[in-house]
Amino acid sequence: MTQSRLATVAASLDTTIQPFDQLFGRPTCLLRCTSDCGPERDRSDVAVVFATQWTTESIDTALVLPDGQDLLIAAVANANPRTIVVLETGGPVLMPWAPKVPFGHGLSYSTFSASDLVAKVNGLGIDVSLTWKNTGSVWGRDVAQVYAARAGWESNKRLVGYEEVELGPGEQTTIHLKVDPRLLATFRTEVRSWEIAAGDVEVFAGTTSLDRAVSVHVSHPGATLEARAPHSAQP
Repeated sequence: MTQSRLATVAASLDTTIQPFDQLFGRPTCLLRCTSDCGPERDRSDVAVVFATQWTTESIDTALVLPDGQDLLIAAVANANPRTIVVLETGGPVLMPWAPKVPFGHGLSYSTFSASDLVAKVNGLGIDVSLTWKNTGSVWGRDVAQVYAARAGWESNKRLVGYEEVELGPGEQTTIHLKVDPRLLATFRTEVRSWEIAAGDVEVFAGTTSLDRAVSVHVSHPGATLEARAPHSAQP
């Protein structure tokens, strides 16, 4: 990332460049927005930043973009939240400037809502039904997600079922899912078995793991599931 390239970006955003000595082991600089960044941000539809990391065989690369490019990206994104970052790298890199999205996040042309969630224990599993509705004005596709949550798990929630739906504006559909008992169980290595603890289980549905659009509770009696033996190798 050359000083001239940074200066070009700075000029387009109406920013100043503040030098930093030997950041990431190399001379680099940081874009610092001035008070005039606001109007420029409003006039720009989108900002596109190309970040590069040169690499070749037999050379180990770091997870951090070189030459302070993370600082450049953060400065541009701060000036214009509608920023696209194109990574030209030979491997994965950290993205400290990227917004975090929850598990299950996705985009659709329309909006959707969940309602009428019903969950009941059936045998060792749980039967779930709910209504999924397109609340927007156009056709759209979405993924209805069902999660189970309870104390004592390695994570406080688990994805236990999902179904892709396609609906026109105002249309709705009823979704039926069966939760596999093993998705409710925890493996105990000392006895080599899967165990479902007795007690309360929260079942909720939404568009992501953080979206508790609808939620109900069921009481599971608990169970021990026999561990399945691995398949023997075929000669």
